[in-house]
Amino acid sequence: MAPGTDLPPDSEPTPTRPARVHGRKRKVLAVRLIEFAIVLPLIAVITLVFVANYRVLTVPAWMVERVEARLNAQVPQGDRVRLEQLGIGLDFRDRAIIVDVLDARLERRALADRVHLPKLSLEFNLAGISQGLLQVRHVRVAGGTLRLTRAEDGQFDLGFGRDAETIAQLPASWAEVLDAVDAVLMHPLAAQLSSVEAGALRVVLSDAVSGRRLSLSEGAVTLRRDGRSTELVIAADLSRARGGVAPGTFRLALSRTPGAGAGLDLRMIGGRSDDLRMVFNVDAGTAQDATGRVDVLSVLQAGVDMWAVGEVREDGMLSPLEARVALENGVIPGWEGAAFDLATLEVLLDPATRRLEIRRAEVRAPQAKVTATGQILAGDTLSDPLVVQLALSDIVVDPEGVLPNPAAFDTGVLEGRLHMAPLRFEIGQAMVAAGPSVARASGQVWVPRPGAIAANLSLSADRVAASTVTSLWPDAVAQKTRTWITENISGGTITDFAAALRKDADNPRPAITGGFGFEGASVRYLRDMPVAQDASGIANFHDNRFSLRIDTARVPAEPWGDVDIGGTSFTVPNTRIKPAVGEVDLMISGPIPAVLSVLDNKPLSVLERAKRSADFVKGQASVQGWLEVPLVKGVPLENLDFAFDGVLTDVSSGVLVPGRQITSAELALRVTPDAVEVRGPLELDAVPMRATWRQPLPQSKGTEPGPGALTGRFAISPQTLAAFGIDLAGFGLSGQAPAEFEMSLDPARPQRLQLRSSLEGLGANIPALSWRKTPEATGELRLEIATGEQPVVVPVMAISAPGLAVEGAISLAEGGGLERALLSRLEVGNWLSATADIRGRGPGRAPNVAITSGTADLRRVDFDTGASASAGGQSVPLNIVLDAITISDGIVLNNVSAEVSTQGGTNGRFTGLLNGGAPIAGTLVPSAQGTAVRIRGDNAGATLASAGVFRNGNGGSFDLRLVPRAGQGRYAGRLDIEDMRVRDAPALASLLSAVSVVGLLEQLGGEGLFFSDIEADFELEPGAVRVTRGAAFGPSLGLTLDGTYGLSSRALDMQGVVSPFYLVNGLFGGLFAPRDEGLIGISYALSGPASAPQVRVNPLSVLTPGLFREVFRRAPPAPTQ
Repeated sequence: MAPGTDLPPDSEPTPTRPARVHGRKRKVLAVRLIEFAIVLPLIAVITLVFVANYRVLTVPAWMVERVEARLNAQVPQGDRVRLEQLGIGLDFRDRAIIVDVLDARLERRALADRVHLPKLSLEFNLAGISQGLLQVRHVRVAGGTLRLTRAEDGQFDLGFGRDAETIAQLPASWAEVLDAVDAVLMHPLAAQLSSVEAGALRVVLSDAVSGRRLSLSEGAVTLRRDGRSTELVIAADLSRARGGVAPGTFRLALSRTPGAGAGLDLRMIGGRSDDLRMVFNVDAGTAQDATGRVDVLSVLQAGVDMWAVGEVREDGMLSPLEARVALENGVIPGWEGAAFDLATLEVLLDPATRRLEIRRAEVRAPQAKVTATGQILAGDTLSDPLVVQLALSDIVVDPEGVLPNPAAFDTGVLEGRLHMAPLRFEIGQAMVAAGPSVARASGQVWVPRPGAIAANLSLSADRVAASTVTSLWPDAVAQKTRTWITENISGGTITDFAAALRKDADNPRPAITGGFGFEGASVRYLRDMPVAQDASGIANFHDNRFSLRIDTARVPAEPWGDVDIGGTSFTVPNTRIKPAVGEVDLMISGPIPAVLSVLDNKPLSVLERAKRSADFVKGQASVQGWLEVPLVKGVPLENLDFAFDGVLTDVSSGVLVPGRQITSAELALRVTPDAVEVRGPLELDAVPMRATWRQPLPQSKGTEPGPGALTGRFAISPQTLAAFGIDLAGFGLSGQAPAEFEMSLDPARPQRLQLRSSLEGLGANIPALSWRKTPEATGELRLEIATGEQPVVVPVMAISAPGLAVEGAISLAEGGGLERALLSRLEVGNWLSATADIRGRGPGRAPNVAITSGTADLRRVDFDTGASASAGGQSVPLNIVLDAITISDGIVLNNVSAEVSTQGGTNGRFTGLLNGGAPIAGTLVPSAQGTAVRIRGDNAGATLASAGVFRNGNGGSFDLRLVPRAGQGRYAGRLDIEDMRVRDAPALASLLSAVSVVGLLEQLGGEGLFFSDIEADFELEPGAVRVTRGAAFGPSLGLTLDGTYGLSSRALDMQGVVSPFYLVNGLFGGLFAPRDEGLIGISYALSGPASAPQVRVNPLSVLTPGLFREVFRRAPPAPTQ
């Protein structure tokens, strides 16, 4: 086994305590020495002849045997003295006789050696021998083993030799030590004793209590006397005890002056705590007491330099002992990170009061420095705990790599009790203070077995700087939690800090549980989020879990002001996993731009991903939500999970919808990894609605977000349409109808607002088109509004309702109002299908409406009789160009061009081709039942032919007036024709042939019959013309006519009177015949197709004066009322 290591208990016999050596035994030993000395003069006489000036002569073997025999006769039975060699010399100069003994042994049967002295040299006073006195001046011992053993009862014994028994028990008290020293020095044999020197010793320290054993080399024991002063020095080399790793020495010196006590001087240079532990292992009194005990020094591994001085008084009591101990490069096994560079201790030990005064203690470690003064009070017995009371000062805590500056404390206090069985330090009070900041600790630290440390501590502080808490937090204790606090809480004050530290003996890493409040601190709750300032709240930590709640705090978000994040909490469920996951419950309120700017920080980057600036919406926001994020740098978007909900108040934005102002008293906000969404009641350009704005967010870095959209519902009315700049005043809108809209907010494309409505609840009236929609009727309105353009453009407008269909596009003027509306489709009922161009004429003026193409069928329209009620209203200019207007069956105006005004009703002028033939011009005037028409032409014959009424006329002027009657396609008409000539008229020819008017047929077939005046009152109704009174006058012939003409069938059912020679006949007819008939007239009737009518003539009517002619004909058609 290597030197200096503990031997197992069975490697050596356990030392047993011998019976106390009484004074009688000491005397026997002295007698033996004297008897041995008697032989010396004999030997001296013999050898004087052969010795010259300190030449040592080896004594013959027989003489050695005789010396052994004399000595063995004096030792106890069973013991035996053996001398290997004797040498005798004479030193004339010092007047001394020298006796050298080699290998002197005292043997016992059970042991190889009881005492073994490899080399013993004795120097006797020559003068004393000549006077018969045996006086030793010097004793020298070289080599051998000195054994110091503590028995199980705590008694220290001394022996020589590897297996030597105890030859003496060391004194049990300092009084016995002084007595023993005095007894030796006062013995006659030691009257001239000057020194005792033992060198090259192997010193073996054995402890039966702890079972440990320490072997030291180069030991030396020196006793020197100078006059009345005596000094005893014990020294040893410590290096070989540690395998020669480092030099080290141990020295104990006692200086004695009779009557003045003894001085004590103890020094250890370059030692180790293990050396000190073995030399001063006095913590256990007996083996029974030491069961399971761990001494103080076993906890520590360090280099030791020690110095102690004191005095043993004459009464055997120790006077106060001054000591200084320096420990270097120390560590505490089993406690990770517990190390120091230097610890110094200056003390004064008063054995009488059992008080150890600590004059100065200083510890310098990589992470801390402290200076202390105080005292340690011992109990009455070794088993009593030590009371420790320390005042601390100049406390500096400087964890490497944690703080930019060390944490310093002005003062501190440590009070506790140190128990020895087992080794346990019970902290009653531990306190450090820096100005007003005070931190406290209580609990206990104990060593259940060598190399194992356990702790149970309670830590608290009322108000300390945040940096102070982290500076006192060891790296090995809840390291992840400590790191987070250090990196994310700075400045401010920690309040009500309380923690419980638990360290199990089998686990080098302590567990810590606790919590604290903080105020006025700067807190970073997420790596890339802005720091919360002036924060107050609480934090808790337990094992690997850490949580923090911010009660009040502000986050600067320049230039929009601060936001309040009071109520925000941050939790790390497990700080050990890599990477740890942070859970944030965020509550934030403040100006909307400021709140959004906070949410735009990494890892959320909401605005950056949405391609929006923070100030695109203004107002106030209150947002709360949660976020789970790995606590590493550069978290991919797909690894984020969060949801935020909030309330926006006093909202306004002129940016969200370009060119439009959005306002709202309150809106709801929701933010998820997929999108940002805002919904609620708002006003868009003062139009109330419920809307949702949704902006998709990209799911990976570098991708563009999808287009945002604004959707919602509102009530469409003339006012809301006007707010959007859409002028539909011509539709006579009233009431309101629900509408849905959707607006794409793609910045890369022109913005479009798409609007749809069922029109239920919205009334409409277009008198000019004789169209009306009741509020109960439903339909569809579809608008697509280019809101991003100024002025606003409506590229798509579609209206469908009962009796109306409109499609087209609208452009608005600068400042609002209609600029132009192009209608590609305008269908009213089943009578109008056209296109239109409507142009605004400025604020307060009705637009100019141009019908640009299409067809109209007046047979299918029942014109609004209230149209004339618009008289006095604002004039609506109408420019009409239609391909065809069907007036009645068979009567169509083609290529119609009209200029119409609605001032006082519908009035204006128009031109066209009647049935595509004769050109006509007309006038529109208002009437009680609608718009009356007056048509004029320069060729009555052509006009009648185009109308399909009469194809045989030629020339003449044409004047037709049509006044609407109740019902579709019904008119009361008046026709006046002047100077028209009629040729080859089959019906007229048949009539003239029937009445046999001579010469008229030839005239009809030639140049034609001339009629100076033709007039007719008729009723035009769908499918027929009902003539109530008709007459034609010419020089040769007069005709009257009434009856019906079918416009579709072209069939006649007419009757009348023919008056030949009307110029003469009519002169008398005016006196005796009805109006427009001559005195002589022939009644007739026409029926059948107009191209080949059947003519019936009543010949008797020619003999009947006109006054009685009505007897032979039916009544004419009655006019329609």
